[in-house]
Amino acid sequence: MLSMKGLVMSASNLLRYFYHFEGRIGRQNYWIGTLVVLSVAVLAYFPYAALWKTYGRSFVVLVYVVFAIIFFALWPGIALGVKRLHDRNKSGLWLIPLYWVPTVLDKLNAKLDDGTFLWWITLGGSLILSLWCLVELGFLPGSPGANDFGQAEGVVEANSPDTEAHN
Repeated sequence: MLSMKGLVMSASNLLRYFYHFEGRIGRQNYWIGTLVVLSVAVLAYFPYAALWKTYGRSFVVLVYVVFAIIFFALWPGIALGVKRLHDRNKSGLWLIPLYWVPTVLDKLNAKLDDGTFLWWITLGGSLILSLWCLVELGFLPGSPGANDFGQAEGVVEANSPDTEAHN
Protein backbone atom coordinates (compact mmCIF):
# COMPACT_ATOMS: atom_id res chain seq x y z
CA MET A 1 0.00 0.00 0.00
CA LEU A 2 1.27 3.48 -0.92
CA SER A 3 1.83 5.75 2.08
CA MET A 4 1.24 9.51 2.06
CA LYS A 5 5.02 10.04 1.92
CA GLY A 6 5.24 7.65 -1.03
CA LEU A 7 2.37 9.42 -2.77
CA VAL A 8 4.05 12.81 -2.32
CA MET A 9 7.34 11.36 -3.61
CA SER A 10 5.55 9.87 -6.61
CA ALA A 11 3.87 13.21 -7.40
CA SER A 12 7.23 14.98 -7.01
CA ASN A 13 8.91 12.49 -9.36
CA LEU A 14 6.10 12.88 -11.86
CA LEU A 15 6.44 16.67 -11.84
CA ARG A 16 10.21 16.37 -12.20
CA TYR A 17 9.77 13.90 -15.06
CA PHE A 18 7.47 16.19 -17.06
CA TYR A 19 8.46 19.71 -16.02
CA HIS A 20 12.21 19.75 -15.29
CA PHE A 21 15.02 19.83 -17.81
CA GLU A 22 17.78 18.17 -15.78
CA GLY A 23 18.85 14.57 -16.10
CA ARG A 24 18.44 11.84 -18.67
CA ILE A 25 15.70 9.51 -19.84
CA GLY A 26 15.99 6.46 -22.04
CA ARG A 27 14.00 5.61 -25.14
CA GLN A 28 11.29 3.62 -23.37
CA ASN A 29 10.48 6.39 -20.87
CA TYR A 30 10.68 8.97 -23.65
CA TRP A 31 8.02 7.09 -25.65
CA ILE A 32 5.81 6.55 -22.59
CA GLY A 33 6.08 10.23 -21.67
CA THR A 34 5.40 11.31 -25.25
CA LEU A 35 2.25 9.17 -25.39
CA VAL A 36 1.05 10.69 -22.10
CA VAL A 37 1.70 14.23 -23.39
CA LEU A 38 -0.07 13.52 -26.69
CA SER A 39 -3.04 12.04 -24.84
CA VAL A 40 -3.32 15.11 -22.61
CA ALA A 41 -3.04 17.40 -25.64
CA VAL A 42 -5.78 15.53 -27.52
CA LEU A 43 -8.05 15.52 -24.48
CA ALA A 44 -7.42 19.24 -23.90
CA TYR A 45 -8.27 20.01 -27.51
CA PHE A 46 -11.92 18.91 -27.25
CA PRO A 47 -13.09 21.54 -24.73
CA TYR A 48 -11.01 24.15 -26.56
CA ALA A 49 -12.67 23.29 -29.90
CA ALA A 50 -16.13 23.37 -28.31
CA LEU A 51 -15.49 26.79 -26.77
CA TRP A 52 -14.04 28.09 -30.03
CA LYS A 53 -17.05 26.87 -32.01
CA THR A 54 -19.47 28.42 -29.54
CA TYR A 55 -17.76 31.74 -28.74
CA GLY A 56 -15.04 32.30 -31.35
CA ARG A 57 -12.23 34.75 -30.83
CA SER A 58 -14.25 36.97 -28.54
CA PHE A 59 -14.20 34.48 -25.69
CA VAL A 60 -11.45 35.50 -23.23
CA VAL A 61 -11.38 32.10 -21.53
CA LEU A 62 -9.82 30.70 -24.70
CA VAL A 63 -6.62 32.50 -23.75
CA TYR A 64 -6.52 30.57 -20.48
CA VAL A 65 -7.30 27.32 -22.26
CA VAL A 66 -4.45 27.90 -24.69
CA PHE A 67 -2.05 28.60 -21.81
CA ALA A 68 -3.24 25.42 -20.08
CA ILE A 69 -2.63 23.39 -23.22
CA ILE A 70 0.85 24.90 -23.53
CA PHE A 71 1.64 24.17 -19.88
CA PHE A 72 0.28 20.62 -19.87
CA ALA A 73 1.47 19.56 -23.33
CA LEU A 74 4.12 21.77 -24.89
CA TRP A 75 6.34 22.28 -21.82
CA PRO A 76 6.48 18.55 -20.95
CA GLY A 77 7.17 17.71 -24.59
CA ILE A 78 10.15 20.05 -24.54
CA ALA A 79 11.33 18.71 -21.16
CA LEU A 80 11.16 15.13 -22.42
CA GLY A 81 13.07 16.07 -25.57
CA VAL A 82 15.78 17.87 -23.61
CA LYS A 83 16.27 14.92 -21.24
CA ARG A 84 16.34 12.51 -24.16
CA LEU A 85 19.02 14.63 -25.84
CA HIS A 86 20.93 14.62 -22.54
CA ASP A 87 20.81 10.81 -22.68
CA ARG A 88 22.46 11.10 -26.10
CA ASN A 89 25.05 13.46 -24.51
CA LYS A 90 23.77 16.46 -26.47
CA SER A 91 22.63 19.89 -25.36
CA GLY A 92 18.94 20.72 -25.16
CA LEU A 93 19.65 23.46 -27.71
CA TRP A 94 19.48 20.73 -30.36
CA LEU A 95 15.70 20.98 -29.97
CA ILE A 96 15.81 24.17 -32.05
CA PRO A 97 16.57 22.36 -35.32
CA LEU A 98 14.60 19.30 -34.23
CA TYR A 99 11.35 20.99 -33.04
CA TRP A 100 11.27 24.64 -34.06
CA VAL A 101 12.77 24.70 -37.59
CA PRO A 102 10.37 22.05 -39.02
CA THR A 103 7.45 24.00 -37.54
CA VAL A 104 8.63 27.24 -39.16
CA LEU A 105 9.20 25.46 -42.47
CA ASP A 106 5.67 23.98 -42.32
CA LYS A 107 4.17 27.44 -41.68
CA LEU A 108 6.17 28.89 -44.57
CA ASN A 109 5.21 25.97 -46.79
CA ALA A 110 1.51 26.58 -46.11
CA LYS A 111 1.87 30.13 -47.49
CA LEU A 112 3.54 29.03 -50.73
CA ASP A 113 1.90 27.88 -53.96
CA ASP A 114 1.84 24.09 -54.23
CA GLY A 115 4.46 22.58 -56.50
CA THR A 116 6.82 25.55 -56.64
CA PHE A 117 10.53 25.04 -56.11
CA LEU A 118 10.49 26.80 -52.73
CA TRP A 119 7.41 24.76 -51.70
CA TRP A 120 9.35 21.53 -52.37
CA ILE A 121 12.44 22.82 -50.53
CA THR A 122 10.47 23.76 -47.39
CA LEU A 123 8.51 20.49 -47.52
CA GLY A 124 11.69 18.42 -47.95
CA GLY A 125 13.57 20.33 -45.24
CA SER A 126 10.73 19.91 -42.79
CA LEU A 127 10.41 16.20 -43.58
CA ILE A 128 14.15 15.56 -43.24
CA LEU A 129 14.39 17.41 -39.92
CA SER A 130 11.26 15.68 -38.58
CA LEU A 131 12.66 12.25 -39.48
CA TRP A 132 15.98 13.19 -37.88
CA CYS A 133 14.08 14.18 -34.72
CA LEU A 134 12.21 10.88 -34.69
CA VAL A 135 15.39 8.84 -35.09
CA GLU A 136 17.50 10.95 -32.72
CA LEU A 137 14.98 11.03 -29.88
CA GLY A 138 13.02 7.86 -30.42
CA PHE A 139 15.37 5.20 -31.71
CA LEU A 140 19.08 5.88 -31.15
CA PRO A 141 20.43 4.56 -27.84
CA GLY A 142 21.74 6.86 -25.15
CA SER A 143 25.38 7.04 -24.21
CA PRO A 144 26.31 4.23 -21.81
CA GLY A 145 27.27 5.08 -18.24
CA ALA A 146 27.81 8.62 -17.07
CA ASN A 147 28.01 11.53 -19.50
CA ASP A 148 28.01 15.34 -19.20
CA PHE A 149 24.39 15.25 -18.00
CA GLY A 150 24.58 12.53 -15.34
CA GLN A 151 24.29 8.79 -14.96
CA ALA A 152 22.32 6.65 -17.37
CA GLU A 153 18.73 6.10 -16.34
CA GLY A 154 18.41 3.38 -13.69
CA VAL A 155 22.10 3.44 -12.75
CA VAL A 156 22.80 4.17 -9.08
CA GLU A 157 26.13 5.83 -8.26
CA ALA A 158 28.45 4.03 -5.83
CA ASN A 159 28.21 6.42 -2.84
CA SER A 160 24.71 7.80 -3.36
CA PRO A 161 22.04 7.68 -0.61
CA ASP A 162 20.13 5.15 -2.75
CA THR A 163 23.07 2.74 -2.65
CA GLU A 164 23.47 3.08 1.10
CA ALA A 165 19.77 2.42 1.61
CA HIS A 166 20.07 -0.87 -0.29
CA ASN A 167 23.04 -2.11 1.74
